Amino acid sequence: MALADDLKTSVRIDLVVAHRLTAHYGFDELSWNHISGRVSKSEYLVTPGDQHYDMLTAGDLVTVTTSQTSGELANETGGVIHSAIYQSREDVGAIVHTHIPEIVAVACLEKGLQIYDQSGAIFHNDVAYYDWQGVSLDREEGPMLSAAVAGGQNTLMMRNHGACTFGATVGEAWIRMFYLARACRLQLDLLKTGQSIRLPPQQWVRKTAEDAQNEYKPGKVDWEPMKEWVLAGMKPRRVIQRRRKALASSL
Repeated sequence: MALADDLKTSVRIDLVVAHRLTAHYGFDELSWNHISGRVSKSEYLVTPGDQHYDMLTAGDLVTVTTSQTSGELANETGGVIHSAIYQSREDVGAIVHTHIPEIVAVACLEKGLQIYDQSGAIFHNDVAYYDWQGVSLDREEGPMLSAAVAGGQNTLMMRNHGACTFGATVGEAWIRMFYLARACRLQLDLLKTGQSIRLPPQQWVRKTAEDAQNEYKPGKVDWEPMKEWVLAGMKPRRVIQRRRKALASSL
């Protein structure tokens, strides 16, 4: 029981951090979209849907079981999408779903996401696509969502809609969304130039993608510094250092 409680506490903290970062980087859309973290095989915590991301606290997160039916959830679309993915993918411990404009734009392109740079290479052979079915309010859509991610990909581009990124942890899923937004922005910027685009050598794209599954896995190094910054109140480094010195001198 203690381990289960510790996991829930840890996931709650990471989810609050993820919501703060999402708002800070402008990845949010009013109170909509959703971020979740699994706390057991059939249970997860998710965005309530009725609060601004920057105001959300750990106690505001909604507990959902993957077997709940439509009409029982505070965040209907979150329940439909996240439950379907968790039911299909036991390896997924967290999901981030956004409507970031650059991502939506690329999701509307016939060829979808293209790999042009080092950061984008982490998405090589790791993106699935799903055709828009309208607002996700019906649990009957679940099997289609589950099937879309059954191949093990960690990014789901939702045509004419947005995207979901997955990870074993909240940090991994959120960092993957950060880089997805950058990759989509780069793609759109390149298309605006109207010039011929030089593609990266495929051997190095594959190598970079392999590295991103190991020592450079999203969130492995970069999540904790972001988390520390949020928990410190998103203050400049000099303020954090002064607080650390003051704390050390008081011990």
